Amino acid sequence: QGAGTSGGITNSTCILYACNSGEYRYSVDGIVVTLGGVIIQNGNQTFGAGVNVGSGSTLNLNNSLVHFNDATQSGAGIFNSGTLNLNNTTVSNNIAQNQGGGIFNAGTLTLTNSTVSNNTATNEGGGILSNGGTVSLTGTNVSNNNAGSGGGIATVFAVSPLS
Repeated sequence: QGAGTSGGITNSTCILYACNSGEYRYSVDGIVVTLGGVIIQNGNQTFGAGVNVGSGSTLNLNNSLVHFNDATQSGAGIFNSGTLNLNNTTVSNNIAQNQGGGIFNAGTLTLTNSTVSNNTATNEGGGILSNGGTVSLTGTNVSNNNAGSGGGIATVFAVSPLS
């Protein structure tokens, strides 16, 4: 499947390139999508340069890699305002000029046996910025992220504490 489409991918590796034109990225809006074995890279957007999970949507991302995406605002790797479940997935080397270098979360975020590393945000939440959302981490490594504050994880208006 290509960037801007949705569907399931199993037992293979697929690289989804996000275009720099400002019109394409992997976007999930109003649906439930499960992806496995994908690499999402090279996105350049204002918000959610690699992946944008819209309100009322669910993305299950398994055994995948989200890296080398750049956002001029927030959520360079992933911008989530729906439900995002990462399992055995790495979010790394993403850069946001504002918040949430790896992940900007305003919804429900669950990471299991995953890694968030080497992401950068100019202001808050180099690895993860949760703004009014919930975050649950199990067996997950958050390391070597950089930001003005909350290099690893930052919370703003959190609905509940991290678990």
